[in-house]
Amino acid sequence: MPIREVNVNRQTISIKGRIIQKSSLQILKSGLRFFHLDIIDKDNDVIRVKFWRQKAEEYHNILQHGSVYILKCTGNDVVVSNTKFNDTSNPYEINFSDRCFVRKVENDDDSIGKAPKYVFSTVKDIREIPVPSIVDLIGIVRHFSPSTKVISRKNNDEVSRRTISVVDKTGFLINITLWGELAEVSDEKFLGNPVVALKSIQIREYQGRQGSTLNGRSNMEFSIDDGKMEELRDWYDSIGSSIKFESISNISSNESPNNFRVNDKLYSGRTLKDIRNRMEDNEFSSTQSFQVIARISKIGSINVNQQVSGDKGGSLTYDACPICKKKVLFSTSYCEKCDESVVPETKFLFPVTIEDHTCSLTVQCFHEIGSTFIKELSASACKEMEQNNDKKLNFILNLQCMWRHYNLKIQLKAEEYNNQKKTRAIIQSAEPIDLNQISYLMLESISQSILGKTNKRYLFEDNVNTNKRISVG
Repeated sequence: MPIREVNVNRQTISIKGRIIQKSSLQILKSGLRFFHLDIIDKDNDVIRVKFWRQKAEEYHNILQHGSVYILKCTGNDVVVSNTKFNDTSNPYEINFSDRCFVRKVENDDDSIGKAPKYVFSTVKDIREIPVPSIVDLIGIVRHFSPSTKVISRKNNDEVSRRTISVVDKTGFLINITLWGELAEVSDEKFLGNPVVALKSIQIREYQGRQGSTLNGRSNMEFSIDDGKMEELRDWYDSIGSSIKFESISNISSNESPNNFRVNDKLYSGRTLKDIRNRMEDNEFSSTQSFQVIARISKIGSINVNQQVSGDKGGSLTYDACPICKKKVLFSTSYCEKCDESVVPETKFLFPVTIEDHTCSLTVQCFHEIGSTFIKELSASACKEMEQNNDKKLNFILNLQCMWRHYNLKIQLKAEEYNNQKKTRAIIQSAEPIDLNQISYLMLESISQSILGKTNKRYLFEDNVNTNKRISVG
């Protein structure tokens, strides 16, 4: 039967299709294993099939990308697709269960397509769409950065990362961050400004519009059966290579995000007052991130003006489950989410007040950011000092951790409680700032600005004198 006829009301379902996308075997924080694959039939309709727990481990190495299979299941295995995690156009998806059966077709069926179905957006379109969104993109690789290794925040595993800048005929440029296997593609593939087709790229608001590949969902092709690739190649060779593109992302790919840049970091146009106004007005639907420069004026409930030691007002740490990272009961070390007793880990969790020249703002920070702010102490040492009412804790927080300047990425998350909208502000990243370097870069920027104005003045005077000579002549 055609994939388009799959729905929850069917008693028996049998489809024949090719696997055009297969995710890696993923593990959630709870330890649950799963993967998914997308199947296309001869009518170019696509449906997603998900495998969970033992089924995921059993079938992940058996099912092969590009092969044709016959899948049988029932209407009880069909569910409405969640568009947040499913970027296919099909309103349904299949959860593979014990009732399901899959068999490989030995003789390949050429009538079934071999490539994923693309619905391309332009870079100009991406500038206007609501975020977060998932799009397909085709364009020219204008720049690319080397592949580097970073530590994943999700599971502390080492993962590859690379950034490419993509342009198209609209005259705009966007940065796309490639992760995992896509980032490990050879540098030679990106040489010579190749045309690239990107499938299922997530667009977010972070220092402008940025794109990112999704684990197991995104795909990158340098050759597809589509006339748009040849059209883009001809356009770039004849016209596009000489165009100055307007970036919708603030950081160019040939610069590291950790490098301090005056124009983007200091004069990004965002202040704490701007963020506070956005929080009060609720001018966004889901999640937005902002980059600001600010300094710490308060950690937890301890103020720099307090002189009474031990007046902490609230703990800076908590006991976390090593599996799901949720808070556990200290007396029993029992994790309700995992439903088992665990050996807890001590983590930082506290509010911090930051300020700039416009106002102050209280935001929440978790363990990684807390370790950056209180780098003199580990979380376990901080907990021990709190329990012993150690006077040194106030000394460290008040005199060593306060008034440091950071380049902060703050995420605003809109939530609803009892039909009332509230906004949470969370620090996602914090980079210490070297004030000496800032001063040097600012002076350099001022010098370049003065030099530019001087050159313009001389050019203006030369033009005036030339016009006078022409008039006299």
